[in-house]
Amino acid sequence: FELSHNGHRFLAEEVMRYETGPNVVMTCSVRDVGSRTYLVAGQESHCQLYNV
Repeated sequence: FELSHNGHRFLAEEVMRYETGPNVVMTCSVRDVGSRTYLVAGQESHCQLYNV
């Protein structure tokens, strides 16, 4: 999601969808390292690392 403020309220707009299967993503973080982008997602009781 991309967060923005229109002067009166905050807005969240979906900019990318990444299908994770049957596991629900509760938290996530993204990190750029050189030419690679990593997404770490907290799913159920596990932590998943994706190279996107």
